This record gives sequence, C-alpha cells and structure tokens, in this order.
Amino acid sequence: MRALGGWRFAPALAWSALLFWSSSRVWDGQAGAVLQWIPSFLLQLLAPDKLLHLSAYCMLGLLWLAGFRRWRLPQGPQPRVHLALAWICTSGFGALDEVHQAFVPGRSADPQDWLADACGACLGMGVWILCTDLGLRVIRPSGRGR
Repeated sequence: MRALGGWRFAPALAWSALLFWSSSRVWDGQAGAVLQWIPSFLLQLLAPDKLLHLSAYCMLGLLWLAGFRRWRLPQGPQPRVHLALAWICTSGFGALDEVHQAFVPGRSADPQDWLADACGACLGMGVWILCTDLGLRVIRPSGRGR
C-alpha cells in the first residue's frame, strides 16, 4: 500500500465497497412509493436508474482522481495519466459490478448501466477539472508582473 501512497485511495475503495454492497442487494420496490408521483413520461426521460448510476460513479470518479492527483510520479505531475487511471479504475469497477450483478438473484447486468457508470466517471473528472484546475487559475492570479 505504501508504494501507491498509503491511504490516499481509501475513500475511493470505501465508496467502491459501498457500491458493491448495494449492488448485492435485491431491489424490493420501496422506491416505488416516491416514483408513483412522477409522471411516467418524465420517468422514461430521466430514467432514475441511470441517474443513480451517473451520480454514484461521478462521486467514484472524483474520489479516484483525488487519490491519483496526490500520487506523485517520478516524472512529476502527469494530469493526463491521472485522468486516464481514474477513468480506467472507475469504469472498470462499473463493468465488474455489472458482471457481479448478473449473479445476484433478482438483478441483471445491463450494458447501459455500465455506459452510465463510464459517463458518470467523466462527469466527476470534469467537475474536478472545473472546480480545481480552472477555478484556481481564475481565483488566484498567476503572479506574473509583480
């Protein structure tokens, strides 16, 4: 664990464990009470299942990227490498989780769920880039000309 920088990946691993646990559960329809008040055309448009995948994997992408951004490579900071590794870990876990769900009674593997997972990973990394890299450049002057 020390070679990869100790505990910096612990939040991503903990969130992954939570996602794995939740995908091991059989959906019992309790959310139906809430969903019955939403018009059916809106449900089809929003696809709550895909929005859940998108948001959960958005968070996972953020957590993996946060871990990799704190991981110093011998060549120095490598933002593209960090982004690629975070996306691979997030979307790869999404694919493995879909395979796992194929073996859970009452659940099924859905390639569209994996696509929502991969898009969520991209969204999370986009949020990170906008909020940290670009945001800091706008807020904090570069210091040139002083």
